[in-house]
Amino acid sequence: VQHSKSADVAMKFYNCDGSEADMCGNGARCLMQYLRQKRNYPRARCLLETALRDLVLTSEASSISVNMGTIHLYGWNIP
Repeated sequence: VQHSKSADVAMKFYNCDGSEADMCGNGARCLMQYLRQKRNYPRARCLLETALRDLVLTSEASSISVNMGTIHLYGWNIP
């Protein structure tokens, strides 16, 4: 967890092999829970800076969601 000039907070994500990842949706959700429980983060919405792009985290009751941005279709035949 780091300070950010463009968002509420920034975070670096690391893969299990130690390499840096662009972002992680589940990791972002865990970060929001950490901010709320351990850092007394006062708001239900947080703008998170990642290496790939900024993500919007939202906490409602016991649910935390991450707006991952626009869905990109790659031509895979997956509904």
